[in-house]
Amino acid sequence: TGPRSTTTVVGLVETVAFDGVGIAPGDLARWLPADALDAARAANLSGADACAPTGAADDAYGGVQEVREGGVANFTLQLPALRYSLCYKFGGSLGEPWRLYAHSDSEEAITLSALSVTGPAGLTVAVVGVPETLVITGIGVRDGDVAFFARAGAADCAEGPVGARGGAVVVRADGRATFTLPVASSGADGVGGYQLCYAFAGEPPHLYPAVRLVAYALSGPAFTRGVVGVAERFAPSGHGVSQG
Repeated sequence: TGPRSTTTVVGLVETVAFDGVGIAPGDLARWLPADALDAARAANLSGADACAPTGAADDAYGGVQEVREGGVANFTLQLPALRYSLCYKFGGSLGEPWRLYAHSDSEEAITLSALSVTGPAGLTVAVVGVPETLVITGIGVRDGDVAFFARAGAADCAEGPVGARGGAVVVRADGRATFTLPVASSGADGVGGYQLCYAFAGEPPHLYPAVRLVAYALSGPAFTRGVVGVAERFAPSGHGVSQG
């Protein structure tokens, strides 16, 4: 009978505690994405047929997991989607047929949302001290989420944001977030720079290395002297300075 809805982040382990009558260790559970459910309904497949595992492709949906003591099972989804429907098999592999818990006239749905950031893809260039607004896109991005940039090479978001002024910011309703980077970063080719950490509402921050930002800045010359009417060579230096 539940939980009616669960939210997870793509790539993170989510523990789901199932409620209901007859739930026991050894039962099996998996999630069916909306497009697969729509295809099954279009083909007039039964719930049991729609839920039948399809092999390696199921890994992206969290795979078929065995329910443990207390009615819990762990899932790690790799494919973002706003709606997955529960498939549940009482009694394990030799037990009852698979049952689909999707909305119908006779029962309520048991669903899961898998959230993820998908853009902006690639490298964004910013200037130190100048606010840079990014439009963050993805499944589940909404007003009140929190985003920040971690250093290049960070394995996760545990180190936190780079510098106070480059710290965490609240995402607006349209997915826009404005950052001000405190220091220049190396790696205009994307090897260095910063990488995005994003925290969906109620979820821990997750690293999205495909969303990268590099900050440019001038470092010199600190002082140049010239004579009026006389051409003077000026050679700026710093990160990101290039011909043209």
